[in-house]
Amino acid sequence: MKLLCRSERQRPWFCGRTRRPCRKRWTGLRSGMDSRRGSVVILALVSLLLVSALIAQQVQRVLADRRNEQTQLFRLQTEKLADSAYRYAVARLRDEPQWAGTTCNLPAGTIHQTNSAAIQITVQQTTLIVTARYPVESAQTCQITRTGSITP
Repeated sequence: MKLLCRSERQRPWFCGRTRRPCRKRWTGLRSGMDSRRGSVVILALVSLLLVSALIAQQVQRVLADRRNEQTQLFRLQTEKLADSAYRYAVARLRDEPQWAGTTCNLPAGTIHQTNSAAIQITVQQTTLIVTARYPVESAQTCQITRTGSITP
């Protein structure tokens, strides 16, 4: 006759008379703990991946905003250069009607520490053309042209 610790439907905690843990039950507990550890590691990796993706997205957004602000700054500075050069040319033409125009290169340090500018003023019969470029040496150069008519 066989002694059973529990009913045949359930796995016994202890086998026979020795009161040692049943190997099947013990390995079942151990594999359950390992699978929980594995799922925690996977969950941690997925959460780190999500946080890294969010940080990368924020860094890209900040860099794009910085580029846009720098472009707007260059455009504003170039517009001011073109307007002031146009006013200069109009005043110069009032004093000297035969003036033909000039080209002016502003070295680095005049407007900004590292950026230089170029202004070209051309007088053609009854037309005044002013072209301003800033910064000249940069890959992201902004150029603005102002055109006006001259009345004698």
